[in-house]
Amino acid sequence: MMYHLNVWSRLAAEIKTGEMVCEITENGRAQGAFRYAPDFLARDDAFALDPVSLPLQPENFTFEHPGIARVFEDSLPDDWGKKLLIRKHKISRQQENLPTLLVALGSTGLGALTYSAQDQPAPSPRDASTIHLSELLNAAEKFEQGETRDSEISMLLGAGSSPGGARPKALVYSEETGTHYIAKFPLKRSTGIYRLRIPERGTNG
Repeated sequence: MMYHLNVWSRLAAEIKTGEMVCEITENGRAQGAFRYAPDFLARDDAFALDPVSLPLQPENFTFEHPGIARVFEDSLPDDWGKKLLIRKHKISRQQENLPTLLVALGSTGLGALTYSAQDQPAPSPRDASTIHLSELLNAAEKFEQGETRDSEISMLLGAGSSPGGARPKALVYSEETGTHYIAKFPLKRSTGIYRLRIPERGTNG
């Protein structure tokens, strides 16, 4: 099956940086290619997405299995966020491939890149506020128990629940400090006790 994705950059006012194609055969092998968009190459603020494997040049870059450049694969979350994506978008086991997951990720990742199958960027979710931490924690607990509703999964994804690692996390914004924090939710323990920890400082929005 052939997949076509557009790649956008938040750092360049949501301009399309390029497009990629990825073909996955019936036996699961993949090969793909990427090229920068001419309009992006012409910008004064254009930059290489990966100076080593994707230098800023007007040519096709090809990739063997898994069929996409490492910089795009790195956009995907680890175990926790990937489970959210699969559940939210009802992705079957047969469709759990990198292109499908990137389209599902859209603009909910924490990096500078966003993805879409359309010729326009996916809409960006609103920042979750620290005042909603109890709701996010409750939704994370329900998800661990297999009881989450679609609306609660959407809330977790909207909170940027895709930082690396296997533990549940969400990106939240404090209006008081004007700072983003990563809220790390614990996995369910045998004692049934949960604790919520937030770093003292986060990355500036």
